[in-house]
Amino acid sequence: MKTAYEKCKEKITNKILKSYEKKNKFNRKQSIAIALSISEKKCKTKLSKKDFDKMELNIDKMISRGKIQRTGLKNTIYLLNYYKLNKQYYKKITLENKILKFIIINSNYNKISDEFIKYITK
Repeated sequence: MKTAYEKCKEKITNKILKSYEKKNKFNRKQSIAIALSISEKKCKTKLSKKDFDKMELNIDKMISRGKIQRTGLKNTIYLLNYYKLNKQYYKKITLENKILKFIIINSNYNKISDEFIKYITK
């Protein structure tokens, strides 16, 4: 079953994609990327505990597969902020350590790593 966040995100994404299809300004990949970023910003307030649990599962799956994508990093930062606000410091520290171990073990130091390290050090 979809959460309110997922429903909102899907609705806004579809609406934006339809408007871009009519305009034909961008190619399909660009319009999808724009629609997803806009829908994430607009639906951010509808995130619930279930959504954060799903994010955590997805992050664990990405780590086990050996790949972290940019969306995974965004979700990690959302989760870290959520844990900090709700005073779940153990979960916050555990998640930070998982990501740092992944970066060190896989020698996967790139832009994503830079963004995560900037987040941790601020």
